[in-house]
Amino acid sequence: MGRVAFLDSRLACVAAAVNPAVALLLLLWRTSVRVGKPAEARYTGPMDLLDRITHEPTIMGGRPCIRGMRVTVGTIMGLLASGRSQSEILAAYPYLEAEDVQAALAYAAWRTQEVDLPLT
Repeated sequence: MGRVAFLDSRLACVAAAVNPAVALLLLLWRTSVRVGKPAEARYTGPMDLLDRITHEPTIMGGRPCIRGMRVTVGTIMGLLASGRSQSEILAAYPYLEAEDVQAALAYAAWRTQEVDLPLT
């Protein structure tokens, strides 16, 4: 195991001990930010829903986007909140897939989850 991988795993263990949400965020960051590969190369295999959400500083100012495209989670959530159905969203954005809308919902639910920690 290389030094970087060892430090990465140590950081993940510490983050999990302090706050499981931080550990999940670290895992999401490590799997979604892949520098130097074209967007098409990143999404060829099967993926979990949250793997579809990316944060890249050069795309939409680093806001959470769908699969590296210029469609933000906020856009999808706004459309759903205004009463648009999944089929209407997919018709308006033909390059999106049904799993992308589900991923936006899963990401929004994860981000709104609150964790109470004791102050002792």
